[in-house]
Amino acid sequence: MLIACITQEDPRHLSASHVEELRERERRYYLGLRAEGKLHSYFVRRGGGGNVLIFDVASHEELHRLVLMGPLSMFQKSQVFPLMALQSLGNLTHAMAENA
Repeated sequence: MLIACITQEDPRHLSASHVEELRERERRYYLGLRAEGKLHSYFVRRGGGGNVLIFDVASHEELHRLVLMGPLSMFQKSQVFPLMALQSLGNLTHAMAENA
């Protein structure tokens, strides 16, 4: 299942050099997840101090584990949104009816 995770960094109490080191470790971590097929897309939020990540996971537990293993996870707030591919207008109508 595809899940969007929007993160907001808050590493105010860390030195700039430590933050840069953590960001580089995080970049390598996400490249590894991408190679494994667990990370569908990865975007850096301009001016937002965070990321937009699209995970492709089998369960909420797997998502939770992958997000928490990120090097900056203890300095981030995350919002999570399940995603659904819509193949047709009929699927959209059905999805809207289910969520009403």
